[in-house]
Amino acid sequence: MIGPLSNRIAARDPEMAHCVAEAVERDGYAIVTDVLDREACTELVSEIDSIETGHDIPHGANDFEGFRTRRIFNLIARGPRFRELVLDETILEVSEAILGVDFLLSGTTSMHISPGETSQLLHCDDGMITLPRPGERHESLAAEMPAGSVLVLHGSTWHGGGSNATTNAERYGVSIQFVAGWCRQQQNLMLGTPAEVVALYPRRLQQLIGYSIFRNVMGHVNREHPLKLLGVEERVDMVWDRMESRAPEDT
Repeated sequence: MIGPLSNRIAARDPEMAHCVAEAVERDGYAIVTDVLDREACTELVSEIDSIETGHDIPHGANDFEGFRTRRIFNLIARGPRFRELVLDETILEVSEAILGVDFLLSGTTSMHISPGETSQLLHCDDGMITLPRPGERHESLAAEMPAGSVLVLHGSTWHGGGSNATTNAERYGVSIQFVAGWCRQQQNLMLGTPAEVVALYPRRLQQLIGYSIFRNVMGHVNREHPLKLLGVEERVDMVWDRMESRAPEDT
């Protein structure tokens, strides 16, 4: 059994990203502590509450989503604070260490678990991808950590939201999912966000949601860079431009 206090790495550790990537590869998870301070956590919770109230966000419609759980999808379209969270250097450094360069943002979702909620069915997030996955056999553990910490999970790690057996404690979490640059994102952030909103995003975030080209070929729009859709001229260096014609060898 994995001990509840193992795989904890401080955000300020100079080897943080390497240690997290190693732990995730070995055990399927790692916890990075002290990523956000208490004030930042309070601000995020306040913004989530405001969005839920202002947009009448309902509880889940099925047992998996949770009949006592509210979820907000595509959080980055809801306000700049969530965009800043995605672009946190600690989060990006860890993601690149695990996924390599040119990774994409797959989704941003808040989970507000109210008292009386039951445990979520254990699942893995890459179950629909037909690639070999590591077999992890461990007893389940409660991922308890101080507020402001980040739980990093491998897409193949079985997990689920725990029950809320309290009578008055509201629990909040934000899920930020990344995928390798060649993989399809879970949330269609390009189509799901108006262009005028994306135009306000920092350039790095525009690239993360899909306004980018992976390895000089994947993601182009009629051989143009997708940023052109936002009125940004970006030079396109397609992989085909780098190929040289070679005549067949004489026989």
